Amino acid sequence: VIIDGVRMTSTSGSSAIGVGGSAPSRLDDLNPEEIENIEVIKGPSAATLYGTEAANGVINITTKRGKAGKTRWNVYTENGAITNPNVFPNLYYGWGTSLTGANAGARVQCFNAGIANGSCRADSLRVGNAFGIDSLTPIDRGSRSQYGMQVSGGNDRVQFFVAGETEVETGVYKMPDIEIARLKTERNVTGLPSSQIRPNALDRNSLRANLTAQISEKATLQVSSGFINSRQRLPQNEDNGNGIMVGMLGGNWRQDLVDSRGVKLLGYRAFPMGDILSTTTTQDLNRFINSAQARYEPYNWLSARATIGMDFASRLDRGVQLFEQGVLGVNRVGNISDQRSEINQQTVDLGGTVTKQPLSWLGSKTSVGMQYIRNYFSQTRSAACRRRQCLPLVLRFGS
Repeated sequence: VIIDGVRMTSTSGSSAIGVGGSAPSRLDDLNPEEIENIEVIKGPSAATLYGTEAANGVINITTKRGKAGKTRWNVYTENGAITNPNVFPNLYYGWGTSLTGANAGARVQCFNAGIANGSCRADSLRVGNAFGIDSLTPIDRGSRSQYGMQVSGGNDRVQFFVAGETEVETGVYKMPDIEIARLKTERNVTGLPSSQIRPNALDRNSLRANLTAQISEKATLQVSSGFINSRQRLPQNEDNGNGIMVGMLGGNWRQDLVDSRGVKLLGYRAFPMGDILSTTTTQDLNRFINSAQARYEPYNWLSARATIGMDFASRLDRGVQLFEQGVLGVNRVGNISDQRSEINQQTVDLGGTVTKQPLSWLGSKTSVGMQYIRNYFSQTRSAACRRRQCLPLVLRFGS
């Protein structure tokens, strides 16, 4: 992925601590309101322009530029609710009587295979869906607000574009009220942390300043500078055995089960939803994407270009599980994990092109260039637990 001539980080690698499933993609950091156009470059031209790593194609992003003329102001806002329209599948549990073996006559779960081979006689089928029960579902209405302003303009020699935006989003996940009441009683408190009640949220700010200047009749300079600051809360989910969806859909429909403490599961697979949401994971990000592009055309048949830039991201992932909180069977002695990462991609791109028309029916174009790409990744991770019941771990590596 290229933005304003420099290579940018777009992966979701080195994910946040303690988050099951996917982590946020760094491509999501970009503000769509600042983008002028997106071009997909494929085939040999991609590798020719951007090297062998671009053999599978390039996404080339160009941010907005100012235009000569009267200064233009653009103010926008967005406010609304977020809902989850998905229909989740029902869970089932077939009850019956065992007809064979040591359990003959006992009330057991009847599977279709046992009914077919005569080893079990079915008498009832329970069907349920915790997502359809208001007191149990972790899906609620979220909210989103966004405020932004852009100004652009300039004259024939210098054009500018300046933008700023802030957005606040609360996701659809919410601890069920019945679990909030249970944990208040269990912990002997009057309230729970908002990070546990609403485990999915985003606060993000973005700033951008682009400048285009014609420094001579034959030379142009473009400077782009973008800054993104964000803080996210990320719930346990997806392929995590202790995640939200596994806890809701990973078992049979039984409301008669209890955990080892005697807490009623009420239809959850193995752990009460309040315990699943009691682990808090956050990701803080400060990211700078800067570039400078110069173009020089001394003759109508000769052009030269130079691009230099950097995409630098400083990220802090933190996972917190307080003493005697979280799911049973997982470390409940209280622990905190802290992971600090630096991701830095630097780009230098130099090139020149000669275009000739030796004959009326024959044209030629010759390009010579050099690219330098430096990828740097450094990470420090540490963990600490209450009462020395686990050992700190510190790792640092870079490339």
